[in-house]
Amino acid sequence: MSVNSTGHLVFLAVDDIDKARAFYEELLGLRFIGDEMGTLLFDMDGTALRISPLEDFKPQTFTVLGWNVADITAETAKLKAAGVEPIRYPGMPFDDDGIANLGGLRILWFADPAGNVLSLTQA
Repeated sequence: MSVNSTGHLVFLAVDDIDKARAFYEELLGLRFIGDEMGTLLFDMDGTALRISPLEDFKPQTFTVLGWNVADITAETAKLKAAGVEPIRYPGMPFDDDGIANLGGLRILWFADPAGNVLSLTQA
């Protein structure tokens, strides 16, 4: 079976919709499209991101959303300047900025205000 899609949607849940909007719009710079019945809609370079509040929200322990970036060092510096702390997983090689180097693939993990694990990757 194949799906004849006209685009992609990504869904996230959070515990505080106002904090989520500030984080994704102001800190990460995603374009806010609108609020549809309490669900935030953002544009991620042509992919829609819907963020919904969930009363009993519990974040996953794995990466739920990530971006490929051209300069992970510069992007990490911006996040750290805004108070975002890298997540460091035991047993992985991290540099002083909290960026893992996994065989030439550089990854930064961090969390949104709800605890959703996000990542930046530079190949």
